[in-house]
Amino acid sequence: MNNCVTLHLLNDTALEQAVKALQEANRIEFYGNGGSGIIATDA
Repeated sequence: MNNCVTLHLLNDTALEQAVKALQEANRIEFYGNGGSGIIATDA
């Protein structure tokens, strides 16, 4: 899958709603296991 295909799969309205929800959140938690744990800690 390349970027052009991904762009066509995105729903602009849903993306805007997700961004708004993150902006209005009091707290955002990140979880990761193994190698992903390091990334979650860095976030």
